[in-house]
Amino acid sequence: MNVLIAAAEAVPFVKVGGMGDVIGSLPKSLIRDGVSCRVILPGYGFLDHDRFGLRQCTQFTFPYREERLTATVYQTESEGVPFYFIVAKPYFGDQTTVYSADAEWDVPRFTLFNKLVMELAVWFSREQGWTPELLQVNDWHMGLLPFLLHQARRDGRHPLANTASLVTIHNSAYQGEGGGAYIKDLIEPRRQIDLLDLNLEDNFLAVAVAYATRINTVSPGFARQIVEEPKPTPLEKLLQRKQARFSGILNGLDFQSWDPEQDPCLDRNFHVNNVVQQRIFNKRALQSELGLPVDDGAMLIAMVTRLVPQKGVDLALEALDQLPCDGSWQAVILGTGFEALETQLSAIAAAKPSHVHALLTFNEQRARQIYASCDVFLMPSRFEPCGMGQLMAMRYGALPLVHFTGGLADTVTRFDQDPERATGFGFDTPNAQPLHQTLIDASRLFHDDTATWRRLQQNAMSADFSWQRSAAAYRDLYMQCLN
Repeated sequence: MNVLIAAAEAVPFVKVGGMGDVIGSLPKSLIRDGVSCRVILPGYGFLDHDRFGLRQCTQFTFPYREERLTATVYQTESEGVPFYFIVAKPYFGDQTTVYSADAEWDVPRFTLFNKLVMELAVWFSREQGWTPELLQVNDWHMGLLPFLLHQARRDGRHPLANTASLVTIHNSAYQGEGGGAYIKDLIEPRRQIDLLDLNLEDNFLAVAVAYATRINTVSPGFARQIVEEPKPTPLEKLLQRKQARFSGILNGLDFQSWDPEQDPCLDRNFHVNNVVQQRIFNKRALQSELGLPVDDGAMLIAMVTRLVPQKGVDLALEALDQLPCDGSWQAVILGTGFEALETQLSAIAAAKPSHVHALLTFNEQRARQIYASCDVFLMPSRFEPCGMGQLMAMRYGALPLVHFTGGLADTVTRFDQDPERATGFGFDTPNAQPLHQTLIDASRLFHDDTATWRRLQQNAMSADFSWQRSAAAYRDLYMQCLN
């Protein structure tokens, strides 16, 4: 089976959110299972060609609106997976960031990229004899590809006439809205009955859903939420109409990359059988480096997140601000995002320097140290299609405390619901008060019942969220697309 994956991010090359982890990990598992898999990404300007061994493999000119562009394709390999990067200046090749805050720039960029993916896929077929049987597209950035394949199918001689499409939705909050001027050039999507009915004809993600062979999101729980939502958004209404072709597959975690026993970023490596003895050295090192009191008895709470409302950062800050400044807890929050949330976090850290430390940046080495050091990992997301942070936290011996929604509900076993098998804590309503109360409950357990806390740690570290099971589910879904 030949599978071509198109996305905006993939580790180790480029990562903004969880999609980058997925697209960097899933293909490796697929190849081990016998799937012939290739990945296409934009050739961003910040990519280090020497570090990643990128070499030019082809070049072609391409008409785009009133321009004629030169597209250069670079290739490399990561753990057996071929990765291809398309440079087409000025749209791709000069950027210092993955995404722009300006939709009027990102929409034309990714419109072009969709068309270049089709051109490269045709080149694979004609020049290398490798024709994709399935094209997996990820989030709104690749949203025109199912329609472009639909056009190819109507031309029986097109090399991709028999290529199926799978749309994978990692975050439905970002939909590529306002692309009307670019979708209008394609004409047909603006006449598609569902898109017209729901006023979604200018929405890239909706166009993808309308024309895809199949659609999935990144957890069964989030798929159920969408299908059962009593007051759906227009996109959710469209997914409800397509529910026979819509499913959820839980993301996995790359257990080789995320391995506390081998991770060179940690002060002290550890595994499930010596977590009690060894992990504490990481906590002490982090406290010391950040200028927090070095105190084994302080429950260390952490967040590694984008500072945006979806992630419930405002709820976390309000709940933390209500905790007593008695030395029983500390908090470390790593991330960047909305200026208002950065300002609020900085103010709390300045007011409570012995309790709260703010790191307004993103650094993966520091993130790994935080996962390996904190006692409680906070994810109060208002909604969460899957989430990767809770998986990383459990792998590194931290107990997630989550808003029980979407993929968080699929992956965390709550102490209040199943004390014996629990891997963390949860609350049901996305506001600060239940979050605050759950923090109090977790603190009580941390300070008063060490034996139970250690059992939960071992439960969390023993949970198997590796890619093996999820990759098998994707392989089955691919077969459904082809059939």
